[in-house]
Amino acid sequence: MPRYKPNNYWSPKYRIMTCLVCWTNERPHNAKGMCSRCLGRWRWKNDEKWKARTMSLTAAWRKNNPDKWKAIMRKANKKFNKS
Repeated sequence: MPRYKPNNYWSPKYRIMTCLVCWTNERPHNAKGMCSRCLGRWRWKNDEKWKARTMSLTAAWRKNNPDKWKAIMRKANKKFNKS
């Protein structure tokens, strides 16, 4: 199987031009005909082992990078708590 994308299809395995969920081709194809964002959302809902691993890695990152985490939270609070 060639490593390039034949006929400019977005996914080399599926003959599709966009993600099957969000219909965009702006993000790279990942698996199951989905882009990286949609696949992550699908895994979060359907794969408990992946979800637990992701949560533990995120918690470890937060513990090791408290200043970056505070900056991210400040930015999110400004964005979503506009009055």
